[in-house]
Amino acid sequence: TYPPSLLRIISQSRYIQGMNTPKTAAFTIILVADFNNLMKAMPYPGGLRDTYIEAGRLSQKLVVSYLQYGVFSLVTPALRDRDVSELLKLNEQEFAPLYSITFGYPVK
Repeated sequence: TYPPSLLRIISQSRYIQGMNTPKTAAFTIILVADFNNLMKAMPYPGGLRDTYIEAGRLSQKLVVSYLQYGVFSLVTPALRDRDVSELLKLNEQEFAPLYSITFGYPVK
């Protein structure tokens, strides 16, 4: 059985701007920024920007890695932050969702 939070993201596409891909996907990964660690690792004015760039790089690596196994993906930063934070029980003062990557197999 799936945990309740996973069932919610599968059954409700509102978290990813109305996209239906989570409903038919094998799984979805949500990348989250931890502001406390961010300030320690990148304590300079462009730190947040660099975090978004690194999240994009990580997303690309995941997409390419899974593609070699025939798993396709959809990357989107178009998240409803407040809804995703509530789903994942994130403190919005400390964490922020950055990207979602939905993976699955092509429909035959």
